[in-house]
Amino acid sequence: MYYRWGAYRKTQEIEKRYPIFRTSAQYNTTNSSRQTLDELGTQGSTTLNADFLDMSSVFRASQMISGELVLDKLLKATLQILIENAGAKKGFLVEQKEGALVIQAFTDADIPEGSELPYSTLKVDASILPLSLINTALRTNKPIVIDNAREQNSFSSDPYLIHQNPLSMMCVPLSTHNQGKVAVYLENNLTHSAFTEDRVKVIKLLAAQAAISIENARIYEQQQSLLKAQQHFVPIQFLKHLGHKDISDVKLGESVSMDMTVLFSDIRNFTPLVELLTPQSVIELLNEYFSHLGKHISESGGFIDSYSGDEFLALFAVPSHHAVDAGIKMAEALRKFNLDSASKNRPILKMGIGVNTGPLVLGTMGAYDRMQCSVLGDTVNLASRIEQLTKVYGTQFLIGENTFNSLENPEKYSIRMVDRVAVKGKAMAVRLYEVLDAEDLTRKEKKGGYQRITSNRNGGLFQPRLLLGFRDFLKGLTSGCRRSRIRNFLKQIPTLPGKSTPNRLERV
Repeated sequence: MYYRWGAYRKTQEIEKRYPIFRTSAQYNTTNSSRQTLDELGTQGSTTLNADFLDMSSVFRASQMISGELVLDKLLKATLQILIENAGAKKGFLVEQKEGALVIQAFTDADIPEGSELPYSTLKVDASILPLSLINTALRTNKPIVIDNAREQNSFSSDPYLIHQNPLSMMCVPLSTHNQGKVAVYLENNLTHSAFTEDRVKVIKLLAAQAAISIENARIYEQQQSLLKAQQHFVPIQFLKHLGHKDISDVKLGESVSMDMTVLFSDIRNFTPLVELLTPQSVIELLNEYFSHLGKHISESGGFIDSYSGDEFLALFAVPSHHAVDAGIKMAEALRKFNLDSASKNRPILKMGIGVNTGPLVLGTMGAYDRMQCSVLGDTVNLASRIEQLTKVYGTQFLIGENTFNSLENPEKYSIRMVDRVAVKGKAMAVRLYEVLDAEDLTRKEKKGGYQRITSNRNGGLFQPRLLLGFRDFLKGLTSGCRRSRIRNFLKQIPTLPGKSTPNRLERV
């Protein structure tokens, strides 16, 4: 072990005291890579074959450079390789930031594996490292080697040397371009002259390679940071549907057609609320609201495509029940949000959710100097209309018949048919369904009590069996139907006796 560290005089003393070690196969004189201890004692290690000794480590470092791009892992691996090749017991990778040294990685052989480490990536003081030695190496950009720090040297007055009393010390700066000043500090307290000239040469070579690797890893880290930042503005799912991973590859006019489920949601009567709050308070309230509700979109397999004031549009390229689940969770999240708002004397919010399923087009629109990702199609327009109809029917969560028909297990939910309407832009009437699971328990039970009545009313009206529908309408008056629904029912009753049900409903 002492021989591997370059402690040749110590090895010589051991051989004199214990002759049995002279014939050790690990370092006997028949080994072509080792000279006699007398020669090493007088000549040092300058004639030691460093290429033979450390070539495998150089290869390992090269593999590390080409194979590791995660900065934290790279720093630890780099330090470990440098320690192994230098024969050090302790090592630090430090960086100079804002005039102070920060530990980026460290290894200490005296600390058992799994033990709590006494260092962290915080600013260090003189009790942890020889600051004057490291700062000098960084300032001059030259390696500094001290064979015996217990003897008088240029850094003997450093508080670390005074209190820690180390033996062999070495600091090698890593030349990184425009990335700050980085250095590796190595220490061996078992012997003096542990860092021989040949080892220093190898460490300098490996340090140069490590500097390139660290710089590449930092560039990669910056690119990953930019990619994460872009996802705040353009959803990565949108790019994937267009066949890209990087926004820089997206071209104007690219598009793809696919079936998706669209979810619209907005806040009810938000304009009057805005008048009661300052602009900054409005922004803070909306951001908190979107954060509480938006997470359920991603958890359910969807992504938010865009925000527009107090409204947002979400897309689901997964089975439609995921969108229904997301809407139910959003309603529950809003109730909790309002409880918190009430305790803070903030406005209580109400929202509407509309969901529709069908074909649409994802693509890029705009001009060459300014474009955005957008989603178009009748499916999107109808989802928006359905969301607006939640105000008309006094409901919180409505879905279109395409979404209802595509549910794999509709009996899993409490769903009732609300009406059949021809919305703006649609020639054919569509069925609307309310998801009662989005309501609180009291309203859900109340609505569930006349779910059969309203279903019969709609069936009677559209088949048409007006008398049956009118009978059920009267029952609804005693079971708590909302006035908005009663008004809608009255609008759909023919005004002349004996006339059949109109073929076309009033547009909403």
